[in-house]
Amino acid sequence: MQPVALPAQGILGDLATGINHASDQLIRQESALNKRDNARTTWIAGISHDIRTPLSVIMGYAGQMEEDNTLNKKHQELAVTIRTQCQKIKALINDLNLASKLEYDMQPIRKEEFLLAPLIRSIVAELLNSNCSPRYTLSLSIDENAQNTSIIGDSQLIKRAITNIILNSMRHNPDGCDITIQLNTGSGTVFLSVTDNGTGFPVQTLKRLNHPMEPMELDNHGLGLTIVRQIMKAHNGTAAFSNLTGGGCRVTLLWKKNHKRF
Repeated sequence: MQPVALPAQGILGDLATGINHASDQLIRQESALNKRDNARTTWIAGISHDIRTPLSVIMGYAGQMEEDNTLNKKHQELAVTIRTQCQKIKALINDLNLASKLEYDMQPIRKEEFLLAPLIRSIVAELLNSNCSPRYTLSLSIDENAQNTSIIGDSQLIKRAITNIILNSMRHNPDGCDITIQLNTGSGTVFLSVTDNGTGFPVQTLKRLNHPMEPMELDNHGLGLTIVRQIMKAHNGTAAFSNLTGGGCRVTLLWKKNHKRF
């Protein structure tokens, strides 16, 4: 924003003075907001760095305790719990860093042309092969017209967004649910929906997801799905969140497809 400095003489002097005063206020407010954003980004990066080292030490010792046959089974199980919880903290740190970088355009976006259908199949295969609980079922439906549809984007970030949505359904439905992933195309756009028949989003959470007041939402559902929204924004796409009438919820990703065919 450039400051405004109008001459305050003449019959419009009072108006010019008011405009100059308003300009000064806006400049000060913009400066304060920039300082706040920079401070938050620096704080997140610093805290993340400081946590990683002791966290790695704890995870290392926990791993050794797991393999120590001189310990009884109960203590080895406690070591497994320690390591698992440390992994969750590490994942949260990585999410905070990614969300912060995406929000302030600091995350490199390595865009390339790629087929979306094979990427989605690989995500589902990885989840099914990662000891996914039988309480969850994953079904994939890819429309015939979408089989060879390509998009321009960062395939790893798109993979992260889709994975976050599926894992969110699992995390918030501990008793299990059925998850359906559908890929369709139409009139120059690509639609990817992830639907489950679980408990759905709390009303306030749903409102914040679709109409965020803060760039980074950190509530129970917030951070992982905030990253989804940020990734889609970085790809000139959208993410919409909704509850289903009969129960469960749906997340829909929409972006422009690349008309070039492989």
